[in-house]
Amino acid sequence: MTIIVKSKGENVGEKLVAKLCDNTFLKLWSYPNLYNSKKQELCDLLVVFENKVFIFSVKDIEYNSSIEKNIAWKRWKKRAIDESIKQVNGAERWIKNYPDKIYLDMNCTKKFPLKIPKDNLEIYKIIVALGVEDACKKDSPNNITGALAIAYCEKPVKPEDQPFRIVFDKTEKIHVLDSYNLGIILKELDTISDISQYFQTKEKLIDKLSTLAYCGEEDLLGNYLQKYKEFSNLDVSLPKDVGAVFVKEGGWQKVVESFGYKSWKKSLKVSYNWDNLLQLASEYALNDKIEGSGLIFQGKSALYEMAKEPRNMRRLLAKKLIKEQHKKYKGRDYSIVSHPSSIKDSYYVILQYPLSENIIEKRELVKKELSILCETFLGVAINAKKIIGIAINSFGNQKYLFADFALLDCEQITDEIKESFKELARKTNFWSQ
Repeated sequence: MTIIVKSKGENVGEKLVAKLCDNTFLKLWSYPNLYNSKKQELCDLLVVFENKVFIFSVKDIEYNSSIEKNIAWKRWKKRAIDESIKQVNGAERWIKNYPDKIYLDMNCTKKFPLKIPKDNLEIYKIIVALGVEDACKKDSPNNITGALAIAYCEKPVKPEDQPFRIVFDKTEKIHVLDSYNLGIILKELDTISDISQYFQTKEKLIDKLSTLAYCGEEDLLGNYLQKYKEFSNLDVSLPKDVGAVFVKEGGWQKVVESFGYKSWKKSLKVSYNWDNLLQLASEYALNDKIEGSGLIFQGKSALYEMAKEPRNMRRLLAKKLIKEQHKKYKGRDYSIVSHPSSIKDSYYVILQYPLSENIIEKRELVKKELSILCETFLGVAINAKKIIGIAINSFGNQKYLFADFALLDCEQITDEIKESFKELARKTNFWSQ
């Protein structure tokens, strides 16, 4: 492996998106300003995780409010929306046809480090259109946020183009975020699992309806969150048999002002300890300072499994780890937590060893202990497909002295070896009650 140097974005808008995406998708899987082998810009930011691909096109275009509104709108839309549509569609074609010909630099000397599968891709095309928020607000007193109105329609009912309203043919699944709701979407859905589930569910809804229309992406998100990630609380302004759904403006504001939302957000604070650990390990991997980091970029590592967790599972894991961190495990010098992953038949084994300084000899003992714990746990959880091992000096401590990781791919282990792990579990008495 070599050190991977990522772009941070080439202008203010791109830098903002890059920073937000580093937090939402984590640093290992979010890459700004990529190029194809023709030395042409592929897209402004690309995220790849498992079979999920997120293509971002970012345009920060000043709206000329000194000229006639319809002319100003058409000019802004051409540069901010139409050109972005061409970019994300072009990037999609390239990724499908040439997934191994993507580069971090224009001279094509540094290959994109992540493996893109050739089959069963879930591609989400996202336009970030900045620069029109003030004009949206001035155009209508009812537009309290400056968000763009969006609609997905069947061709026969597609209306004429109107200022501050983007209308797509429903067969073209492109998501538009603007100055107001960019941060809302990427901060509220700030795990790969949560944001991909949102876009996937939204696209399925578009397929079912003749028209889906809303005044801002944040209002659609509000309806989504209110019903446990289902679009079953949408405000329908037409009879059900028409198949058209219109989401009223202001739905998001009602959500954030509710007691339930505030309590939920407060409960999630502890979950970001999980993110902090992942981001620290990501920095080490990008700088080639973590053992086996090459496997991370191939999708085979403990970090990769940890990043799959949705926000709520991160909350449960972090809460349990902090609660257990000072407890001694069967008289030993450390605490140990086992917990199922959100992924079926995957489990965590997490060792918290309260070292006050980073001593090499102690680290080696901790690594050995972690390996034994994972192996003996397989002797107990015989149906496990993956066991993710984590060893840290103190979970929730922002200045980790060490963090070691292990992944036991149980499906690659023979029955004979599994039997030996069972025997080891009996001898060591690790997991007995």
